[in-house]
Amino acid sequence: AYHLLDTSKYPPLIQAMVKNGMFLNPTLSDTFAKYSKLRDEWDRFNTAFMETPLGKKLSEASRRWCLAAYMPPKGEPERIEEWKEGYRRAGLFVKEFADAGGKVMAGPDTGGAMPVPAGISLHVEMQILNESGMKPMQVLQAATSWAMEAWGKSKEVGTIEVGKRADVVVLNRNPLDDIDR
Repeated sequence: AYHLLDTSKYPPLIQAMVKNGMFLNPTLSDTFAKYSKLRDEWDRFNTAFMETPLGKKLSEASRRWCLAAYMPPKGEPERIEEWKEGYRRAGLFVKEFADAGGKVMAGPDTGGAMPVPAGISLHVEMQILNESGMKPMQVLQAATSWAMEAWGKSKEVGTIEVGKRADVVVLNRNPLDDIDR
């Protein structure tokens, strides 16, 4: 019943969450990926991944499960519209929380309703956070520093600093200009 969320109640809840230093792990992709404008792109990428040597190492049952992740939503048109509205309302909460100074974690809960490999699902979660209205820098923080802060690991990982462990990806463009690409 996400489409019934009362958005007028968001501000006091968000204010209390931020005041108390709560972190938010919305896992929007787990519930709403099928309702994103990027669903077709994810379906093509996921399908192609299943044909790689790594994707072919999955059992046939796992491959079928993963291939269903981004298929078009099924059901009555009015129910699909309710899910789309629920996505909008849930995403609005996440955006308003981040804009109020709240810290979001990009955690897709791979293996739940979202049957895709972990790397793919994290990128999808990041794109959904951006699609919901979080700024690209907030999305990057959600996948790095904020998540590690929530886990109590920020002294070890989460930012690029002397003495911390890190995996570094070098891009030929600025992800702050367009985090979806």
